[in-house]
Amino acid sequence: MNCAITSPRSPHSPRSHRRSALALVAYVLFVPLLFPAESRAQGQTGSLGYPLTYVGDGGTDTKPESKCWFAEGSWWCVLLDGSDNYLYRYDGRTTWTKQVIPGIIDSFDSARADCLSVGDAVYVAMTRGVTGDVEVSKFVFDGTNYVRPPGWLDPVTLAIGAGTATIARDSTGRLWLSADVDGTSQIAVYYTTTDERTWAGPVIVEPDATPDFSISAVVEFGGDAIGVFWANAVENTFYFQVHRDSDPPTVWQAKEPVDSGLDLVDDHVHLQAAPDGRVFAVVKTNRDGTGELNHILYRRSAAGTWSARVPVNRVGDPIATRPIVNLDRANNRVYVFYTNEDEGTIDYRTSDMDTLEFGEGTTFIAKPGAVFNDVSSTKQPYTPASGLLVIASDATNELAQTAYFNRKDLVGVDADGDGWTSATDCDDTNPLVNPGRPEIVYNGLDDDCDPSTADDDLDRDGYPLATDCDDLDRAVNPGPAEIP
Repeated sequence: MNCAITSPRSPHSPRSHRRSALALVAYVLFVPLLFPAESRAQGQTGSLGYPLTYVGDGGTDTKPESKCWFAEGSWWCVLLDGSDNYLYRYDGRTTWTKQVIPGIIDSFDSARADCLSVGDAVYVAMTRGVTGDVEVSKFVFDGTNYVRPPGWLDPVTLAIGAGTATIARDSTGRLWLSADVDGTSQIAVYYTTTDERTWAGPVIVEPDATPDFSISAVVEFGGDAIGVFWANAVENTFYFQVHRDSDPPTVWQAKEPVDSGLDLVDDHVHLQAAPDGRVFAVVKTNRDGTGELNHILYRRSAAGTWSARVPVNRVGDPIATRPIVNLDRANNRVYVFYTNEDEGTIDYRTSDMDTLEFGEGTTFIAKPGAVFNDVSSTKQPYTPASGLLVIASDATNELAQTAYFNRKDLVGVDADGDGWTSATDCDDTNPLVNPGRPEIVYNGLDDDCDPSTADDDLDRDGYPLATDCDDLDRAVNPGPAEIP
């Protein structure tokens, strides 16, 4: 077909042209519906972030845990898909792939993951919300997939009655797990002995923290130690305790009181260590008076001294909960992400890692009508290669939640404020153009910064829409002779 309007009627004209035209119109209209206009510009009112997977009745909680890691050039997360937990790989832009290999990580829909990446391996501690069992698995990257290595076809089950659990690995290769146990009123630590599948414990670091507000997190730091941070509501005190890698597993340093005060303690703590040995901890207080401290950051120096309280936000500015802390060493920044309960969004505040003074909040995940909660990320400091990535759940319907994610570059200049810097953004003057956007056809823009995605000449016949009467059919264009 040669697109000449004077051609005699043929089996392809004009009714088939109308069908193709309708299909083309439907395509042009459908893509913007997937990514509504208010979602196209990060930093503007509307949607921020992208859907990842359906997570049923939860999947990005709980507060001390980290669901994701960066390794082998990609982001990975362990999340629910309905009722089973799977490993997901971020393939760039807005695409994630559920990993058929290694398959189901845990078949309990109440299980929540804490993930630790070490070299080509990842350890996943799944805390089952119904039983309190913790299932510890190991996966090794084989060049294509994370697979179960020999001896790890099944997880190790720790029947400890945990509320939450986090995992770490010290310089000797010993694994550590901290958890709130015994009705969540005690803080206990478990550890491996002769091999990674043989566990011992508990070491009770806190015998009476009260079940309402007891929670803990473990972190490896300084290259020669691990530490456990926990909340004790009986004494209204946050504590930290260190184990030196060279000591027997039951020998610990003295407890370090981090901070005390009336209504100071709530069951929200999260840790991250810097490569230089500093430890950063963010907590939520139990205070509810407008203007009182709500989220606080503490920093432990490499020498072992804790800083004074560093305000992150205050009650009513906004009403906020469930903070996590992440570090950007390349830019010497510390990020605190949290739920903005006033807006139903995930926001963050950031500070220089040395001066510790947080600025105003920035919305990072949002969607009109959604209620986001339970932000999570990685135990690792962010790098220029990884960029920054967090996930959270839309809890609008508690039984039908969806996980969302958002990411941003950490190198280059982000002139248009869309989260993508000049390092990856092909038009840093237009927030509607970046690698996270869908291609909107026929608008003359490379919306997704991917030259291989067609903006015009969708059928690749060499004729743009301006001269092609059917841009979805390669056989129809002004070139070939008309078939009578």
